[in-house]
Amino acid sequence: MTRIAVFIDGGMFTDAVRGQGMSMDMDLRALVADLVPAGDITGIYFITPECPAAIYPAKHRNEKQRFEKFAAQGIEVLRTQPQIIGSIFVDRGVESLMTARLVGGAHADAFDSALIVSRRAELKFATDEVRRAGKEVKIAYFSFQTFPAANPLFDLDEAPIVLTHDMVVKHRISGARPPLF
Repeated sequence: MTRIAVFIDGGMFTDAVRGQGMSMDMDLRALVADLVPAGDITGIYFITPECPAAIYPAKHRNEKQRFEKFAAQGIEVLRTQPQIIGSIFVDRGVESLMTARLVGGAHADAFDSALIVSRRAELKFATDEVRRAGKEVKIAYFSFQTFPAANPLFDLDEAPIVLTHDMVVKHRISGARPPLF
């Protein structure tokens, strides 16, 4: 059976879900299982910048609860330290941490296939190195009609997985539900 590791770009995924009116209170492991119907999931990594408690105490508290729910689902939440410039939250370190996990895991033979849930063009080099190590790379993300550029990672996958509202809403536990559903 194919061993699959899943790497979720947590900040981008969260922004995309919420930006479309959906809730992040979901069974994320079940969503991942739908994306990877055949194979043995060896790990799910939710890589995200951590909201600073001193600046955003309520957001930090809510985020901590969400991360605890994900951990209870068997998802490893890996946090990076963001930079706050003025009042702008800049996520730092996600690409480097995801690249380290992808490339390190590929060379350690920790997986046969990596599913990357992201649209970061900077991950192209990591996907190239994972493939050079003899591993398969799959890409999954939303396809936005209003976004001026297509997902640059979709070009790296012959059959990328396009996440849909139905896929996400199906695993909603509570919270916002888009009016279309």
